[in-house]
Amino acid sequence: MKKTLIWDLPTRLFHWLLVPLFITSIVTVKQGYIEAHAISGSIMSGLLLFRIIWGFIGSDTAKFSYFLRPTQIGNYLRGKDQHLGHNPLGGLMVLGFLILIPTQILLGLFSNDAILFEGPLAHLVSNDLSEQATRLHIILAKIIFAMVFIHLLAILYYAIIKRQNLSLIFIRGWQYHA
Repeated sequence: MKKTLIWDLPTRLFHWLLVPLFITSIVTVKQGYIEAHAISGSIMSGLLLFRIIWGFIGSDTAKFSYFLRPTQIGNYLRGKDQHLGHNPLGGLMVLGFLILIPTQILLGLFSNDAILFEGPLAHLVSNDLSEQATRLHIILAKIIFAMVFIHLLAILYYAIIKRQNLSLIFIRGWQYHA
């Protein structure tokens, strides 16, 4: 068995810092702690900016060019794609998160609940546009939540069916393979 680094420390730190921020964003908005919700979104913005930059200059398996391979989806589904790190479907999920979460944050900047909270940029747009941003922010939150659920189901599938503990690999960064 060979021990191979799959995910570097910056990629893993990004992921494991994003998880509690995502949970914080959900809990704080549900509890009405809008200021904490906004702070969580701001920190996520910085993390996402880092990850986008790291996707171009990071280690090999962190680079988008390594795991964003939509042309390999068919090979992967037929079991012909051997890879380390994200498979082609996982790469698409990462791409989806890296597009939708910043979009969600941007919408939050312009949102307005008409009672307690106004995003820091809401005053730059009309009230109608701010209300549309708020509605899209709520809808997109549900889509992102569904994506997280699918992501967790994929991790369970790998653990139960393929006998690969992706969570452990993502914690330590390496895995053994033939």
